[in-house]
Amino acid sequence: MSTPTNTTDIKPVYYFYGADTFLLEEAIEKIKSRLLTGGFKSMNYETFNSANLKPEAVVMAAETLPAFAERRVIVVKGFGKLKDVERKKFMPYLENPSPSTCLILISDEEYINLKKATVFTKFMNKKGYLREFKALSAGALNKWVVDYVKKAGKNISMAVVEMLVALIGGKLKDIKGELDKLTLFIGTNDAITEADVEMCVTGVSDDNAFDLAGAIGVKDTGSALKVLLNIKGEEPLKVLGALTWQFRLLVKVKDAVDGGARRPFDIAKAAKISPYNIERHVSLCRNFSTGELMDVMVRLGELDKSLKSSRLPGDMQMTSLVLDLCKKRQVRRAG
Repeated sequence: MSTPTNTTDIKPVYYFYGADTFLLEEAIEKIKSRLLTGGFKSMNYETFNSANLKPEAVVMAAETLPAFAERRVIVVKGFGKLKDVERKKFMPYLENPSPSTCLILISDEEYINLKKATVFTKFMNKKGYLREFKALSAGALNKWVVDYVKKAGKNISMAVVEMLVALIGGKLKDIKGELDKLTLFIGTNDAITEADVEMCVTGVSDDNAFDLAGAIGVKDTGSALKVLLNIKGEEPLKVLGALTWQFRLLVKVKDAVDGGARRPFDIAKAAKISPYNIERHVSLCRNFSTGELMDVMVRLGELDKSLKSSRLPGDMQMTSLVLDLCKKRQVRRAG
């Protein structure tokens, strides 16, 4: 959402939704910081939740004049969960909103198809109240991390940024939390390194993740299970993130080697990754074809979605995938 040049450019109503809740919450904070000034902030700010929500109470609050200020802010969380009959009760107010209030309705929907949208959503879009907060693209996300670290007075290489995102995922709220921890962790040091990320972000060591990738590479089911047993108790998503990072490195190294790079430094340069432990990744990537590496990446992506949505125990899903990857490679090699 573009930043208004003055408070009169802030609309009386917004309908916020989208995949990135951090950007959404950040937009709300910007509105609050501009409209809620002086010593009466708490009196001019009110929040409601969809649970046991009474539309009449929200409308009454929105129509209440601000206390010793020009505007007040009302936030309704979980608005997307309301039934249509409840949403319709807001329509009279939304058609003629109070100019002294900024009413922010928050939907839980990550995506709204405007061609198939409800009458309510189409109305909000027509009025210009609809605002989507999409997840950042890979490039924009990496840039956001670099800029955030610079604001903290530190530096971070793109290789470390990619490692961090691979381990944490693409949600800015989670990334910000880890970056804040990393900044404190490195103290007076100038830059965040791979070693810092490994020690601070995940309890899964680089060696364990590499050994697990190596066991899959040589079809050693026993060694793979041994590594999983060694990191038992770690959060499955962190294990997955560490393993995904190793395979991303392998894909880059494989591409560099297939492209003609031979010396370790040249391979690291071509792959645009840190030369740290490059030799062992070069050795390991020889156990995979490009197609096999891409297949593993697809399967890891599927597991990421499953871990976030399925009720099955995460460690069980992780073990099942590792065993399946070893088995699939056995079948492919035999053929």
